[in-house]
Amino acid sequence: MTIAHIYTQSGTNDWKNKWILVCALALIMGLYLSSAMMSIGMIATALLLFTPGAISQIGSNLKSQPLYILLFGIFAFYLVSGLYSDNLHYWGERVQIKLPYLLLPLSFAAVSLTKKTLYIILYVLFITVLIGAIWCLINFMLNYDAIVESYLHAKIMPTPFDVGHIRFSLMSTFSAFIGWVLYKDQFVFKAQWERYILLGGALFLVIFLHILSVRSGLLAFYVAAGVYLILEAWKNKNFKQLIISVLFLAVISCAMYFLSPTLRNKASYMNQDVSRF
Repeated sequence: MTIAHIYTQSGTNDWKNKWILVCALALIMGLYLSSAMMSIGMIATALLLFTPGAISQIGSNLKSQPLYILLFGIFAFYLVSGLYSDNLHYWGERVQIKLPYLLLPLSFAAVSLTKKTLYIILYVLFITVLIGAIWCLINFMLNYDAIVESYLHAKIMPTPFDVGHIRFSLMSTFSAFIGWVLYKDQFVFKAQWERYILLGGALFLVIFLHILSVRSGLLAFYVAAGVYLILEAWKNKNFKQLIISVLFLAVISCAMYFLSPTLRNKASYMNQDVSRF
């Protein structure tokens, strides 16, 4: 399955595509600027559940797109955990926090999403994360010694607008794959040179992940890359290419360990932390 599998070729309700595009852009901006903006964007997106034809569209999308059901599973995990919880108040709070995993997939499933709408959303997310990563690296170079030293003390370089480092590392991982997928699908707004930004930006984000050196982001990247390579090899029946690609990933990880002082210091701190036990 690819990202392109979650859209339909033609949206029957053009205004719904425009509505969800605006809401998605508000959600993306809210990641950086305001949690209130994210809440407003999510509520506005959820209004699509009450529009004509929403229920039938959801049923159609759930049958044809298993990815939606996978996202529901995250919410279902927290919901079912209440059966084994002694603190129902805490459980209720956790379920409330995880509601976006239910509402957002349902809201997107309520729309006959066009490829153009989907790719614009992904493109904007990719560009904003790329700009944020560039800002991080500029700040890193301006404060090189202090930031490198901080990695020996369980600190992480500042992220844009104080976005949590775990969240930003996962966003960077996702955006790296977005860049690659949009590049492969030859998506551009106006000019073909934009494809070089997509490919170069994707490679830049992979390098950035190793400089940022957050375990969650790195783990997500290598797991996702491994799954992607296996699926591609299976689809194309080219397992020789799979072996070469896996070796290439191994070379990248080893090279970045020696080239990235933050990654080395993070590994050193982890070794010291483990040795205490």
